[in-house]
Amino acid sequence: MTEGITDETLPLLSELQAQSLQQHPGGSYPESFRPDTHREVRSPLLILARAWSSHRVVLIAALIPVIALVGVIGFWMTPKDKESPSGYLSSDDTEVVFVQWTRTEGSLFGSLQLASLSDDSSRELDNTNVPFTGVVSGKSVTLTIGGSFGSTSWSGQLNRDELMLTHPSSTGALETTRFHKASVDAFNIEVSRLRERSTTNAENAQRDATTAANERSAQSADADLTKSFDQLSTEVSQLKDAYSDIDAKVTAVNDAAQRTQNIQNDALRMSRVSPISIEAAYDAQSKAFDVQSASYDTDAARLNVEAIKLSVDGHSDSINKLIDKIKKQQQALDLVASAVPTHTATISADTVKTRIGEAEQARNAAVSVTTDKAKTAQSGADKTRRLSDDALAAADQAIKRAS
Repeated sequence: MTEGITDETLPLLSELQAQSLQQHPGGSYPESFRPDTHREVRSPLLILARAWSSHRVVLIAALIPVIALVGVIGFWMTPKDKESPSGYLSSDDTEVVFVQWTRTEGSLFGSLQLASLSDDSSRELDNTNVPFTGVVSGKSVTLTIGGSFGSTSWSGQLNRDELMLTHPSSTGALETTRFHKASVDAFNIEVSRLRERSTTNAENAQRDATTAANERSAQSADADLTKSFDQLSTEVSQLKDAYSDIDAKVTAVNDAAQRTQNIQNDALRMSRVSPISIEAAYDAQSKAFDVQSASYDTDAARLNVEAIKLSVDGHSDSINKLIDKIKKQQQALDLVASAVPTHTATISADTVKTRIGEAEQARNAAVSVTTDKAKTAQSGADKTRRLSDDALAAADQAIKRAS
């Protein structure tokens, strides 16, 4: 087979020729290696060179998959700074538990990180980190937990990415917790969610506490208003009773005044006798004293009327204070009740308003009546005092005339 010498194989051919000269010191070339021989020759060395060139391409092509596989293995075996360390994670609505360990043959050394909701309804989590030692044999795992947990044993099964551990619960009973393989980043995410839940719980607790406080305030304000409302009813009732017999008392004043008037008429008639003896003059004076006594009786009757008026004034003052108090209590109740839509007042605002209006009307009527009656009684008493004075003066004149 005749092959042509190309530019790519010529350097290789020259090298082979130099090696041939070293083997033939006389300087003679084999016929096929003479320099003046035509470039298209049939030579075993040339064939070998061309074969080497061709096989080198095939070898490189065969090595490409091997190089790629080594590159992939090297990539996965190269430590990655962004990859989070792993452990075993368990979480629920109240706590997050993360277990990490280092394994040396059948021995385990690690820590248990616990984040749980606080019992005091605060926004902060209770965080606990407890070291442990343990052993692993096949799928069986036993951990000896120390620290604040005391010396307790947690045991279970490790099945690929799942870890099942049985341990004492807070009540003392045994319970089994399922852990799954997870990274520290996953643990941090669960802790963040638990912290959000803790914040929500704290906000809910604060809202519930505020609602309860508002309800207590509403109930207290409602009780105060009800008490004052009942007191107002009592005051109005006592007010009406206080002057219920004032007409009788005024009648007593009028009767006493009329009696005084009658006695005074007799006294004046006796004093005006002329001529009058000294005995008759003293009799007229004695009658004048009767007028004075009757005048005192009239004034005493007037004082009864005045006492009624003072009682009415006292109840009126109490009613005024209660009305002001009730209005302020109603405002306070409306304010706190606005924060507690479910609260129902014992006495409606309309009922309170109506009762206040009735109390004011009863107060005004009582004050008006007793004021007028007291004036009438005072007028009757003043009149009898003048009658007494006139009778005594006439008696004195009679005595002077008789002397």
